[in-house]
Amino acid sequence: MRKSGYYVTYNNKEYRASRVPNTEEIKIFSMDKDEKKNSFKRDWLIKGRYFKQLLITDLQDAYYVHNYAVCKGEKIKISGQKEDRYLLSTRNPEAAKKVNLEKISPSEYEGWVRKSEIDELVEVKEPVWGFGKKDEPPNME
Repeated sequence: MRKSGYYVTYNNKEYRASRVPNTEEIKIFSMDKDEKKNSFKRDWLIKGRYFKQLLITDLQDAYYVHNYAVCKGEKIKISGQKEDRYLLSTRNPEAAKKVNLEKISPSEYEGWVRKSEIDELVEVKEPVWGFGKKDEPPNME
């Protein structure tokens, strides 16, 4: 599966992350047992996972990773992956029609597309938690 979700750079290494609600703190996650020597603690929710809690100011970078597929000239969000297919989702009716996606709600379309029908895979990193360009307001989601 392609990576998606919140990621950060800490000590020149990329980690999956989540924001601690109502704080300026972040939890970073690793499946690497050796991270225990870097003050990571065992995560009791997911077997084999370790975490460390940090202040946002301890991070070098923070971003949300989105994945898109370019199919028949349309850039459409990848919502899932199974064997040789991607689940594509869009609110654009013209793109949905071109790629033959089904209407699943009044404004949403979705469908499985074979990997062989995809022209290009695009990963987009959107800055979050105050990271990014100096002239943009911080995205604190």
